[in-house]
Amino acid sequence: MAEGLIQKATGQKQLEDLGSDYFRELSARSFFQPSSRGELSRFVMHDLINDLAQFVARRICFRMEEKLENNEGHTIITKARHSSYVRGYYDGMQKFEIFQNAKNLRSFLPFGLRDNDSYLTSDVPLQLLPSLRRLRVLSLRRYRICELSSSIGDLKHVRFLDLTGALIATLPESVSTLYNLQTLILIDCRNLSKLPTNMSNLINLRHLDVTRANSLQEMPPKIGKLTSLLTLSNFIVRQGNGSTINELGSLIQLRGTLCISGLENVENAMDATRANLKDKQHLDVLLMKWSNISDNSRNTSVDSEVLDMLRPHGKLKELTINGYHGPKFPTWVGNSLFSNMVNLKFQNCDKCISLPPLGRLPSLTKLYIQGTKALQNVGLEFYGSGSSNPFPALEFLTFADMAEWKDWTPFEVEEGSQAFSRLSELSIKRCPKLLGKLPNNLPSLRKLDIKDCPLLVVAWVPCPTGLIEVRNTLQFDSLISLSLKDVSILNSFNNLEVGNEAAATENARYSPLSSLTSLRVESIQGLTCLPSWFVQGLAGLQELSLYGCPELTSLWKNEVRIHHHLLTLQRLVIEGCPKLISLFEEDEDEEGLQQHEELPYMMQLEYLEIKNCEKMEKLPRGLHNLRSLLELMINTCPCIISFPKTGLPSTLRTLRIESCDALRSLPELMMLTSLEKLEVLSCPSLMYLCSSSTGLPCNLRNMHVWGCAKLESVLAEEGMKINCTSLESFAICKCESLKSLPDVTQNNFDGGCLKNLNYLMIEDCENVESIPEGWFAATNLRELQVYGCKKLNGLPHHAYNNLTSLQLLRISSWDVATELISHFTNLTFLRLENVDKGGNKPPSEWGLHRLSSLRRLILVDYGWASFPPVEEEEEDGMMLWLPPSLNGLRILLFRNLEKLSCKEFRSLELLHIWDCPKLTTITKLGLPLSLVHLWISGCPLLSELLIDRLPPSLLDLYIHRCPLLKERCSKKKKGQYWPLISHIPQVEIDFENVFLDPSN
Repeated sequence: MAEGLIQKATGQKQLEDLGSDYFRELSARSFFQPSSRGELSRFVMHDLINDLAQFVARRICFRMEEKLENNEGHTIITKARHSSYVRGYYDGMQKFEIFQNAKNLRSFLPFGLRDNDSYLTSDVPLQLLPSLRRLRVLSLRRYRICELSSSIGDLKHVRFLDLTGALIATLPESVSTLYNLQTLILIDCRNLSKLPTNMSNLINLRHLDVTRANSLQEMPPKIGKLTSLLTLSNFIVRQGNGSTINELGSLIQLRGTLCISGLENVENAMDATRANLKDKQHLDVLLMKWSNISDNSRNTSVDSEVLDMLRPHGKLKELTINGYHGPKFPTWVGNSLFSNMVNLKFQNCDKCISLPPLGRLPSLTKLYIQGTKALQNVGLEFYGSGSSNPFPALEFLTFADMAEWKDWTPFEVEEGSQAFSRLSELSIKRCPKLLGKLPNNLPSLRKLDIKDCPLLVVAWVPCPTGLIEVRNTLQFDSLISLSLKDVSILNSFNNLEVGNEAAATENARYSPLSSLTSLRVESIQGLTCLPSWFVQGLAGLQELSLYGCPELTSLWKNEVRIHHHLLTLQRLVIEGCPKLISLFEEDEDEEGLQQHEELPYMMQLEYLEIKNCEKMEKLPRGLHNLRSLLELMINTCPCIISFPKTGLPSTLRTLRIESCDALRSLPELMMLTSLEKLEVLSCPSLMYLCSSSTGLPCNLRNMHVWGCAKLESVLAEEGMKINCTSLESFAICKCESLKSLPDVTQNNFDGGCLKNLNYLMIEDCENVESIPEGWFAATNLRELQVYGCKKLNGLPHHAYNNLTSLQLLRISSWDVATELISHFTNLTFLRLENVDKGGNKPPSEWGLHRLSSLRRLILVDYGWASFPPVEEEEEDGMMLWLPPSLNGLRILLFRNLEKLSCKEFRSLELLHIWDCPKLTTITKLGLPLSLVHLWISGCPLLSELLIDRLPPSLLDLYIHRCPLLKERCSKKKKGQYWPLISHIPQVEIDFENVFLDPSN
């Protein structure tokens, strides 16, 4: 459309419909094909078609990413009509220099590989784009631009303008002179508060999309003159001299989705009639919004009359009514003539005391009722009088935040009648007074979610005598997911006894919950256990979760020998049950050992998690019989001292133990032959990890130990060695009592017994004095981090020759011969923290320049007064101490640093200067021309940038806790450095975007 390729023929079809026809025709001929991603709106070109299209269009189209020969490229660009490029996260002016000669350009289209926001230099919207006078298609989609030039009005040919995600507060008034404009997209322009006053001049405008432009307060005057509008996402009614709802009347062509907000500003109900919604036959979705602000001065009768007058046409598919203050809904809501209605929402209608007869809507599939605070009863009128099968198509029903709702009158079922025959999901949330009877004849219900309804009493049938009289008996034969939170149960639910095993089995045979696969129980007061008769009925349960049940002491009692407990259960989570002592009640033998019948229970369990159970004392002795268990998580169970002597199942792959304060020992790890991941965190009483003389499990791949203050050794017996060829990652952190790592078994294979180890971290283990040499025979080690170990003297010398694959090295507080680091020739990341600070050799002799692959360098806590750390007479050779491959440099905690220069780092893209309290100057030698990211923080004396200009490559500037520099970079105060930084796409000072924040 914007390129004029679609010409309107005679007849009633709109240009958009013609374009859709053309696209369908091309798709039918395989010119376009549906995307393999499965998204209905995405299509792709076959490679051969794409190649042909590019060949045919090569003289008028170009993509910025294409490499063009000099002469050919100049010719193409000067004649090009259409361009596209992939949007980066930061896009500076250098990227767009190619457009300086593209004076014939008609299309400026950035595309994002992802729909994330990006930052664009202000030079593009303020200088470059106004010079491209022949543009027809202009997109700045997802660029966080803060300003548009008023000269955008000179782009008289623009027909398509997309500013999605822009941070602009107002559009220039000159936009009103873009008389050919057909499409204006302002989606997610959350700061936009006003549209141009004279927008009514844009008589060719067909699409105005202000979706989620939530700061917009009104429509421009006389918007009703835009009679070509097909899309208007939100019409905002303004009180007083603003846009009145009358303006909608003439916009007869509107289609798709329309939101009318600010309806509280309609003072005369007759004005609503003039909106003429009945004649807008192409609308599919309608949203009506009143302000949610409680205002007792509002006239509820006006609200009722306005809604009555806003009756839409009968083909509407979706309707939302939000913030309506009338006591009841008009008769057209729920009228069976709305036969196409599939989705209906009532939100925050807090004065409404009754619901319309929605059961008469034959196509309704989704109904959402939320915030009707005055409603006390959902009565028979809800179903619709005379209807034998109300809600015949409804699949999803939600009630939420209904503060006064007490009772739901069930539909009176007669022979041949059925309400909610297709209802699949029912959700009732935050209805604190609901205590009435719920419908229980829901043959298609698969998911039931009841939360925060503390007066609602629920039970299941059939069940033992004593619960039959409960008002809400759950009897849903198709139910697969049930979630209950903060509802009531009878005390007898826990105490009922089933006389014998046969009776329990017979009861389970007819359980209405036999199809259930997922059960979540949360915050149920009085629940002490799951009765055997109930558990027996969960024949197909796969997931069981119990959260915040304060009285729960065990899952079930052991009073009856039950042969089949949850045979299909795969996932069990118990969290926040402070009285839980054990999973199951168990007897003890004469020696005090736990006894439990060795019967098959939960034999398909794969995942078990127990968290925040303060009184949990023991795990079941029969835990080792769970032959399918793959993951076991124990978190914040401070009373557990040890694991069962019978151990854990050999199938276990992941074991995570966290915040178990009393835990003194782990299970026998060597028996866990399938264990791949072991994490032990914050277990302050644990003294060792492995008791077996054979060390770690043979298939262990990842081991992480953190915060075990009393841990003295990984292995219990002195002299034990590790032999674990599968180990890939090993980390031990904040273990103050640890003195050394265990030795490693030697063998003749390359890399020794740790041949697969690629990650080794030892952090804040202040008493570790040495690391056995065997750890450094791991020739595949890629990351080594050893810091905060005050007594550690350094690496064994042979490590510098063995670790040929090392790519990341972080070390601190070593008196190490720094020049030996240059042996790690494959390093890409190096952090030196207080290393060789007292050494005799200057940094230029450290040999770091030989690290030809080094990309990132972090230097922490050095006392140099200048950077680079050289004398004035050495400046000619001062950069020889670091490699030319370096593209990232971070300088942290240089307490004596006064001046800095990094110009000669010719490849440097990232520079961080952090906490250098004496730094005053970035010298005249300045910054490298390749610099992209500059972050400066905690430099309170820094005020001088002795440079004429910042590198044009700079895309990201961050300044924090630098008050003097902040003053000079202020836009508002016209600081002397503002001209130096105004072109940078992203400038943030003290966490504020300077282009957006008025204080700057």
